[in-house]
Parts: sequence; structure tokens; C-alpha cells
Amino acid sequence: MLRPVLCAALLVVVAACDRAQNQSGGTAPEPPSAETACNDVAINPAVSVTPGPSVAAAADEGLLGGPITPGVYDLARVEQRNGAREWTEETWRSVRVADSEAGQTLDFVTARGSADADPERFSARLREEPAGLIFTCGRTGEAPTAWSASNAGLQLQMPAEAGAGETVHFFQRRAR
Repeated sequence: MLRPVLCAALLVVVAACDRAQNQSGGTAPEPPSAETACNDVAINPAVSVTPGPSVAAAADEGLLGGPITPGVYDLARVEQRNGAREWTEETWRSVRVADSEAGQTLDFVTARGSADADPERFSARLREEPAGLIFTCGRTGEAPTAWSASNAGLQLQMPAEAGAGETVHFFQRRAR
């Protein structure tokens, strides 16, 4: 008879300790897995874009699309066009391009203010006609996109994040 009472009392004490630990914060939650966070692309802390007025290229060449060589690219420069607001924080952005059965996929990571700031991550599938990105994780919907690729880099023209105008992103291919 005494044994069941002791067992019940022990269970009450363990439950109270567990409840107290959970209420005091306990251990910090684990960061989301790369799958939950859309991708595992890492920024290159040595390559960033500092805020300042955009200097547009002398000739505003059309971005003709075409295949993009798979790999990782780091943002080296941006141009704000057609009324887009200038960025106000130092920004690190990288994109991984990969081939898949659905076409080319682009996995983005962006850190603002500091290279070790919490990154924003999103992924998209590149569509040729009409040209655009179809967001698959981290953002929803589509964005009209023009691009041009070379051995050295990648240019992506997308709607500006603030809404008006476009931003042309100039990415350089990361050394392997």
C-alpha cells in the first residue's frame, strides 16, 4: 500500500519539476533545419554591397535569358532602376543555381546589416516563358525576371523589394 503512494508522489514531483523547467525557459529551441529554412546556401562574408546611389551601366543592355551554369554566385553590385529605392543597409546575398527535372532552381540567402545577421532564405524555379521566378519556399507567387549569364557571372533583374521599380543584381561566380 505504501509503494503505490510513494510512486504517485514521485510522479507528482517529477511533473512539477518538468513544468517549472519549461516555464523558466529551459533550453533554447533548435534552429530550423535547412529543409525548413528553404536551403542551406551560405553567404560569402567577404563580398557585400554597401548602400549608396546606383551607378547605371552606360548601355542598358537587354538581358537575354538563356542557360545559367550551375554553381554559387555572390552579389557584387546592384542597380536600382525606374524609381526603385536605394538599399539602406550593407547587404550580403548569394544564390545557388542548380538543374532539376523541373528546370533550373535558384536558392537565395540574404543577410542585411551584418554578415552574421539572421538570413532570409527563399527558393524559386526559373521559368523561361514568360520569364520569371516561381517561388517555391520562403516567398509566394511569382516575379517577372530577366537574366543574362556568362562564365564570370549572372545578372538578374527583378521587381524592387520596396515595390516600385526594378533592381538589377550583378552576381559573380564563386570560386570552387
